[in-house]
Amino acid sequence: MFKGVIRVYVNVELIKRLRSEMNISQENMAEKLHKSIRQYQRIENGEKPINIWEFTTMMELVGYPTSDLWLLYLETEEYEGYKLYKKTQKFFDIDRNEESIIMLAELEKIQ
Repeated sequence: MFKGVIRVYVNVELIKRLRSEMNISQENMAEKLHKSIRQYQRIENGEKPINIWEFTTMMELVGYPTSDLWLLYLETEEYEGYKLYKKTQKFFDIDRNEESIIMLAELEKIQ
Protein backbone atom coordinates (compact mmCIF):
# COMPACT_ATOMS: atom_id res chain seq x y z
CA MET A 1 0.00 0.00 0.00
CA PHE A 2 1.29 3.46 -0.96
CA LYS A 3 1.54 5.69 2.10
CA GLY A 4 3.45 8.67 0.73
CA VAL A 5 2.17 11.97 -0.54
CA ILE A 6 2.56 12.74 -4.21
CA ARG A 7 4.21 16.13 -4.63
CA VAL A 8 4.53 17.84 -7.96
CA TYR A 9 6.06 21.03 -9.27
CA VAL A 10 3.52 22.76 -11.42
CA ASN A 11 3.33 25.80 -13.64
CA VAL A 12 3.39 28.52 -10.97
CA GLU A 13 1.79 31.02 -13.34
CA LEU A 14 -1.18 28.66 -13.58
CA ILE A 15 -1.39 28.41 -9.78
CA LYS A 16 -1.37 32.21 -9.52
CA ARG A 17 -3.95 32.51 -12.29
CA LEU A 18 -6.29 29.97 -10.68
CA ARG A 19 -6.13 31.88 -7.42
CA SER A 20 -6.69 35.15 -9.23
CA GLU A 21 -9.71 33.73 -11.09
CA MET A 22 -11.18 32.83 -7.72
CA ASN A 23 -10.56 36.43 -6.64
CA ILE A 24 -8.92 35.17 -3.49
CA SER A 25 -5.84 36.44 -1.65
CA GLN A 26 -2.76 34.37 -0.93
CA GLU A 27 -3.71 34.47 2.75
CA ASN A 28 -7.18 33.05 2.08
CA MET A 29 -5.84 30.35 -0.25
CA ALA A 30 -3.22 29.37 2.34
CA GLU A 31 -5.98 29.08 4.91
CA LYS A 32 -8.15 26.91 2.62
CA LEU A 33 -5.16 24.62 2.02
CA HIS A 34 -4.25 24.58 5.73
CA LYS A 35 -0.87 26.19 5.04
CA SER A 36 0.93 29.16 6.51
CA ILE A 37 1.10 32.18 4.23
CA ARG A 38 4.86 31.62 3.86
CA GLN A 39 4.35 27.97 2.83
CA TYR A 40 1.81 29.03 0.22
CA GLN A 41 4.03 31.83 -1.09
CA ARG A 42 6.82 29.29 -1.55
CA ILE A 43 4.45 27.19 -3.69
CA GLU A 44 3.54 30.21 -5.87
CA ASN A 45 7.22 31.14 -6.18
CA GLY A 46 8.09 27.63 -7.37
CA GLU A 47 10.29 27.01 -4.32
CA LYS A 48 8.15 24.20 -2.91
CA PRO A 49 6.14 21.49 -4.60
CA ILE A 50 2.41 21.30 -4.00
CA ASN A 51 0.95 17.93 -3.16
CA ILE A 52 -1.64 16.56 -5.54
CA TRP A 53 -4.43 16.79 -2.95
CA GLU A 54 -3.78 20.49 -2.41
CA PHE A 55 -3.88 21.08 -6.13
CA THR A 56 -7.09 19.05 -6.40
CA THR A 57 -8.61 21.26 -3.70
CA MET A 58 -7.62 24.36 -5.67
CA MET A 59 -9.16 22.93 -8.83
CA GLU A 60 -12.42 22.18 -7.02
CA LEU A 61 -12.54 25.67 -5.51
CA VAL A 62 -12.15 27.17 -8.97
CA GLY A 63 -14.84 24.90 -10.39
CA TYR A 64 -12.70 22.67 -12.59
CA PRO A 65 -13.47 18.97 -12.43
CA THR A 66 -10.64 17.04 -10.85
CA SER A 67 -10.46 14.96 -14.00
CA ASP A 68 -8.78 18.04 -15.48
CA LEU A 69 -5.61 17.57 -13.44
CA TRP A 70 -3.64 17.51 -16.69
CA LEU A 71 -4.09 21.32 -16.68
CA LEU A 72 -1.24 21.61 -14.21
CA TYR A 73 1.23 20.71 -16.94
CA LEU A 74 0.09 23.42 -19.37
CA GLU A 75 2.24 26.38 -20.20
CA THR A 76 0.58 29.78 -19.68
CA GLU A 77 -0.16 30.25 -23.41
CA GLU A 78 -1.64 26.76 -23.65
CA TYR A 79 -3.87 27.51 -20.67
CA GLU A 80 -5.14 30.68 -22.38
CA GLY A 81 -6.00 28.60 -25.45
CA TYR A 82 -7.78 26.06 -23.26
CA LYS A 83 -9.87 28.81 -21.63
CA LEU A 84 -10.85 30.17 -25.06
CA TYR A 85 -11.77 26.65 -26.20
CA LYS A 86 -13.99 26.13 -23.12
CA LYS A 87 -15.68 29.51 -23.67
CA THR A 88 -16.30 28.65 -27.33
CA GLN A 89 -17.73 25.29 -26.34
CA LYS A 90 -20.04 26.97 -23.83
CA PHE A 91 -21.30 29.43 -26.46
CA PHE A 92 -22.09 26.58 -28.86
CA ASP A 93 -23.94 24.82 -26.05
CA ILE A 94 -26.19 27.83 -25.49
CA ASP A 95 -26.72 28.44 -29.21
CA ARG A 96 -24.63 31.59 -29.51
CA ASN A 97 -23.26 30.28 -32.79
CA GLU A 98 -22.12 33.56 -34.37
CA GLU A 99 -19.93 34.39 -31.37
CA SER A 100 -18.68 30.81 -31.29
CA ILE A 101 -17.55 31.00 -34.92
CA ILE A 102 -15.58 34.19 -34.16
CA MET A 103 -13.92 32.45 -31.22
CA LEU A 104 -13.08 29.43 -33.36
CA ALA A 105 -11.21 31.74 -35.71
CA GLU A 106 -9.26 33.03 -32.69
CA LEU A 107 -8.44 29.47 -31.67
CA GLU A 108 -7.14 28.70 -35.15
CA LYS A 109 -4.76 31.67 -34.90
CA ILE A 110 -3.29 30.23 -31.69
CA GLN A 111 -2.50 26.92 -33.33
